[in-house]
Amino acid sequence: FGGIAGRLEATGLGVYMGISEFMQQEDLMRKAGLERGLAGKSFVIQGFGNVGYHAAKNIHDNGGRIVAVSEMNTAIYSSNGLDPEELLFYVRENDSLRGFPGAEQEFRGAQVSQILELECDVLVPAAFQKQITQENARRVRAKMVCEAANGPVTPFAEDILEKKGVIVVPDLILNAGGVTVSYFEWLKNLSHVRFGRLTRKWEEQSKELMLDSMVLNGKEIGANPNLRRADIIKAPTEGDIVRSGLEEAMATACEETMYRSKKLGTNLRIAAYVNALHKIQKNVDSAGYLFS
Repeated sequence: FGGIAGRLEATGLGVYMGISEFMQQEDLMRKAGLERGLAGKSFVIQGFGNVGYHAAKNIHDNGGRIVAVSEMNTAIYSSNGLDPEELLFYVRENDSLRGFPGAEQEFRGAQVSQILELECDVLVPAAFQKQITQENARRVRAKMVCEAANGPVTPFAEDILEKKGVIVVPDLILNAGGVTVSYFEWLKNLSHVRFGRLTRKWEEQSKELMLDSMVLNGKEIGANPNLRRADIIKAPTEGDIVRSGLEEAMATACEETMYRSKKLGTNLRIAAYVNALHKIQKNVDSAGYLFS
């Protein structure tokens, strides 16, 4: 049937994972004037398509407060926070965020872009390129701008934001979840076997044997009563494996970017570019040339 489990949500999920990783960096958060961690922080999401929705959902599910969301013609704000799943249901029923009952404030038409200027901890542009420009960058009141879209912050705008002390997390890292899982899909297609198929039953049987043999001082140890035995022995699905691989890839990329940024004293975008160039050079050197 083709495809791979987890591809639909991969880009937005990767955005969440990247934001979460960077928000665990104490030095970076101190520079932004924030406490470590995503939970409790306020988020503005520009764009409520596939990427915006899945980023917002995972941020919300892990304790972030989504205070504003926009789509093409409407943006809404609520200081108490918005539930992305409720928003998605409403949009599917009404083809728009317009009139959402939980909104304290609504922006329409040309006013929708004002969502970029709302006060928040983290602004996530997840719509189009060139949304934060030289013209409006000084009015951005977020402490972090995390690029989920491709190129939403122009170079001149980034200079202005940096002078204000705003942390910009580049698209090069943050929205790489989609292509990462597409790479996993390519690996799957090479073997024509879904991830986990060859080992799933063995893993379940080995876990069951382990539970059966758990003893302490000659007495059996009971499993957590809140967990069903089937849940404990369940082996990972393809989706579980894909999510685990994506999380590892995003965590490693974020860690490498932070390391390079500190070492060179650059912003995250330059650090990510330098890492990319180093990897290209390393692969060229190791590949060799037959007629060089």
